[in-house]
Amino acid sequence: MLLLFTCTLIGVFSLTFLRQLPTDVVLFVVLTGGLVFALRPFSRPVGFLLLGFALMGYAASAQLADKLDPEWLGRKITFSVRIDNFPVQDNGNLSFLVRPVDRPELPRIIRLSWYEVEVAPKIGEVWRLAVRLKRPRGLSNQGGFDFEAWLFRERIGAT
Repeated sequence: MLLLFTCTLIGVFSLTFLRQLPTDVVLFVVLTGGLVFALRPFSRPVGFLLLGFALMGYAASAQLADKLDPEWLGRKITFSVRIDNFPVQDNGNLSFLVRPVDRPELPRIIRLSWYEVEVAPKIGEVWRLAVRLKRPRGLSNQGGFDFEAWLFRERIGAT
């Protein structure tokens, strides 16, 4: 059992060595091959390695697909949001995570920054806001904090 778990983890982490994600067709072929190999006792470790690779590939594809569509870039959009975390205030600026309520075409999690705040929203409240959204990007300092990687890990699809 430990061998199968280890093989699955190797499959999952082997995806990080690729420069780009495999296409859905390649992932489907790998998934199918993994299922075939996992059913045979002697090739089961290889099957679990392929299954780990394919499932992680599908998860990464889904996360990358949940980014802001370029057609919404820089445009003023008015929509309802649910405040998803406790707002953090720094030097009069407020940042918080929201989930769109009435716009399914937008990413599921958006990080908003609000300047010159008069009334701070509370977690769980629903607000109607007019915002300009950007794709999640940030500075990457070698040996320092990588803001774009943090946005990716937090599954934030727009800022």
